[in-house]
Amino acid sequence: ILVWYLLNIYFNIYNKLVLKAVPFPYTITTFQFASGSFFITLMWLLNLHPKPRLSLQQYAKILPLALIHMMGNVFTNMSLGKVAVSFTHTIKAMEPFFSVLFSVLLLGQTPSLLAVGSLVPVVGGVVLASMTEVSFNWLVVILPLVNIPNVKGLGKH
Repeated sequence: ILVWYLLNIYFNIYNKLVLKAVPFPYTITTFQFASGSFFITLMWLLNLHPKPRLSLQQYAKILPLALIHMMGNVFTNMSLGKVAVSFTHTIKAMEPFFSVLFSVLLLGQTPSLLAVGSLVPVVGGVVLASMTEVSFNWLVVILPLVNIPNVKGLGKH
């Protein structure tokens, strides 16, 4: 877990530096996905990782989620290009709140009182941190939140 966090920190800081030098988040995201696709294809060809065997029905179910995930990465890169990495991640801390909200609005699920109560310190912390953010603007608040319909726990509260 520690290695994942360290690599994630490095990735985000490096991503910010790249976006400062090349301010094209769509291009950067395309390059990131193309690189990942190249390396996983290479791993499959060299039998370093088993190739998944999926039916057309499984691909049809995965495709919408994959597109939403891709757009989430694009919007996160757009946000990283506009403000500090820390502020983007502060806003992304609201993901549980919006997952619960979308579960109510889209799936008709009612969250438990414990789930709603656990969101209070999260929302309060994000509001407090955002009030003192020098680079605050509403576009930057909205961009990382588009990543939320990644179905990260949607319906799992």
